[in-house]
Formats: sequence, structure tokens, C-alpha cells
Amino acid sequence: MLIADDHASVMERLVSLLEKRFEIVGAVANGSRLLEEATRLRPDVVVTDISMPGVNGIEALARLKRAHPDARVILLTMHAEAELVHEALRSGASGFVMKFSAGEELPTAIDEVMQGRIYVTPSLR
Repeated sequence: MLIADDHASVMERLVSLLEKRFEIVGAVANGSRLLEEATRLRPDVVVTDISMPGVNGIEALARLKRAHPDARVILLTMHAEAELVHEALRSGASGFVMKFSAGEELPTAIDEVMQGRIYVTPSLR
């Protein structure tokens, strides 16, 4: 799994949460590095924040899906707009999780996308 978030404290919490159940192959702080590392490492799942400077999570998702159509990407956000969920899914996201519930939901979302299913945080369905 590769994790991308521009806030170091959030990234540290995500790594701490996920490394108990999943192998973390990398953690990066922006979309450009996400694309580089995803191409180099070919992780089973990418977990990325949407709001990052430079290349944001949705743009990184679209680019990654063009280069690696089988990539499974879960987007994290603090924004609960339905249109954002639709845009993410249209761009090829495998999952969409609210940051405030990531501690409880992210392991389930990862399990779901690893099974080939789409996961959307329940509060946005």
C-alpha cells in the first residue's frame, strides 16, 4: 500500500493505523511523488488525500488510472459533497472515505477494494 497526504501528522496516523494489517510500501506528501512512487512500486492499493498542493488526489487518480488501469485508489477527504464523490468515481476511484471516519472505515474500505468492490463512506451513499 502507498499512502499520500500533505499533512505529516495525518500521514503518520494513517501509517500507524494501517501498518498493523497491511504492508505499507511508501508514504509521500504530494501528488507528483504519488505518481512516481506508484509507477515504481506498483502497490496493490493507493490511499490518497484529495486536497494536496500541485497535483491533487483526483488528478493523480486520473493520471494513475491512464498509466495503470488496474490501480485501486481510495480517496480521503474532509469535504462531504456528493459531486466530489461522483467525480472521484468517474475518474476511476475504488473507494471514497471521509477523513474524520478513516480510523474506523479505512481498513474495511481497503478490504472491499481488494475484493474488487467499490467502497463509499456510508454517510455519502
